[in-house]
Amino acid sequence: MKNILYVLLLMGVGFISCIPRPTNSQDKILAYADTLIRKSYYDSALQILGSVSPESLYTPASQARYALLLTQAYDKNYIRHTDDSLIRIAVKYYDNSKDESMCAKAHYYWGRVYQDNKDVIGTVREFMKALPIANKTQDYDLLCLLHSNLGHLLYTHGLLEEADSVYQQAERMASEHKDSLRWVVSLIKRADICMERGEGFYLEAERKLLKAQTILSSGGNTPLAKKMLYSLASLYQYMGRTEEAIETVHNFFIIESDTAKYFASFLIVGSSFYKEGQYDSATYYLKRAVQSKSYYTKYGAYMRLADVARIQGRYSEALQYEDAYIAYKDSAMKEEYPAKVIATLKDMFYHQSVYQYETFMSRYRLYILLLSIVLLITISSIVWRHFTGQHKVKLSLLNQQDIQTKTGVLEQLLQEKRDEISLLEQSCAESEGDRIKQLQINSCLNGLLEEERRIVSDLKALLEQKEEEIKQLKGIKFKRLIEDTSIYQRLLYIKDENAKNSTGKMNLEEEDWEELLSEIDLVSFDFTTRLVDRYDALVDNDIRFCCLIKLGFKFSEIALILGCSVDAVYKKEKSILRRMDMEHTIRLKEILRNI
Repeated sequence: MKNILYVLLLMGVGFISCIPRPTNSQDKILAYADTLIRKSYYDSALQILGSVSPESLYTPASQARYALLLTQAYDKNYIRHTDDSLIRIAVKYYDNSKDESMCAKAHYYWGRVYQDNKDVIGTVREFMKALPIANKTQDYDLLCLLHSNLGHLLYTHGLLEEADSVYQQAERMASEHKDSLRWVVSLIKRADICMERGEGFYLEAERKLLKAQTILSSGGNTPLAKKMLYSLASLYQYMGRTEEAIETVHNFFIIESDTAKYFASFLIVGSSFYKEGQYDSATYYLKRAVQSKSYYTKYGAYMRLADVARIQGRYSEALQYEDAYIAYKDSAMKEEYPAKVIATLKDMFYHQSVYQYETFMSRYRLYILLLSIVLLITISSIVWRHFTGQHKVKLSLLNQQDIQTKTGVLEQLLQEKRDEISLLEQSCAESEGDRIKQLQINSCLNGLLEEERRIVSDLKALLEQKEEEIKQLKGIKFKRLIEDTSIYQRLLYIKDENAKNSTGKMNLEEEDWEELLSEIDLVSFDFTTRLVDRYDALVDNDIRFCCLIKLGFKFSEIALILGCSVDAVYKKEKSILRRMDMEHTIRLKEILRNI
């Protein structure tokens, strides 16, 4: 039994090993074909993709990539798409994947399949699906293809406003990417739309075409130059600037070697001569224009020929031309798209615009919310810091008062104890022969000495606490300690008044200075005393100046308070630094910050 199981197991392993497994060789071929397409070697890419057997692709990812690349290669080689069975594989896969770039491409090329099969609604629908995804991935080349094809479809269906909106986006992108060729194409298309809109837009059309001409002059592109010249000649003819129209057509003839493309230009020249009253020349060029295969060119030329014949009295010819004009106009009208298709396209474009607007508004609301949160946090932080700073100032002032009160009490108590010790020492000396009395005095003296040591120890701890509070004061803006006092408000008032009146200067009186120094010492553990102890060469005016610096006033503000020039303030600083025996490179406010 065990042997049978062993044999079956070996047979199973052998069977599994015989199953063909996918290799990465096909994926390498697909990657190489993708590279060739990116480098514009479209025929080589199509040849390589033709060597790939769809049956050799085992994973959905490979099958989808192959389907998309082959559709793309067909499109780039101008091979007409006949059905959408291939591209559907790619669309179905990438719609459910996280690769948004490939998803946008899949929908674009599905749109191209619809476009080759004359399904306008399907084309626009897929382009509309691809557009927001391509915008999200910022695929510039794909966005250009989408805008170009979508704009053309809208323009040819008479949706001028919608087409202009699409080409406007294409123009902006090309300008940002310094893509001169696509920029020129967008300008020409927008100029053509302006001409279709009527006389009120002719000047704008001219500006766009002249801008396109300027861009082309820096780096020539003959096909685009032909399109630009033809549009410019048409515009000048519409505007009645016939000489410029004829000159522009001649420039067009110079660079256009294909005479089959002259017919539309002949219509422009013939119409220009007609407007100038040169009917023979007009007839010559209009008769050449009717040889065009375009129904639009034919009916335009026959209409002008009928007008010329009527003016010249050739009424029978005029009737013949009118019949031809009506016949070709009817033929041209048959090429136009049904109103239902146009209405559907307009509705689709409208819904796309609504979607983009709602997306923009949702992002706008999100940005407003985030900005509001940031502002709220910032304001809360400022308020919190303000109240924390106020609390810190109040706490510091309370600690100062408490330390100074306790210090005063301990110093007074220490002095009393020392006086008592002196009296006991004197009594002990007077009772030298009385041993019992001396023992009693010594006992009391030892008690007093012990109390003295305790008081000295407490006083030392208070002094250490005082030093720590002085350090804490360095972290607080000094002016906040006295900004609510009347003397500080008077300083601000004098500063503002002297700034307004340059003639009559207000000054601090002697009692004002005394009040200012007293307030500063009250909230700073005697700042002026510590200053004088460290730099004993300073005089009263120096101390007053140092107090103004300590309060954070700028030199220009100190000049207003003291009623002097800013230059005098700088000289005063240097004078004080000399008295402190400090180098002039050191700033006085840095020294005072550490006192």
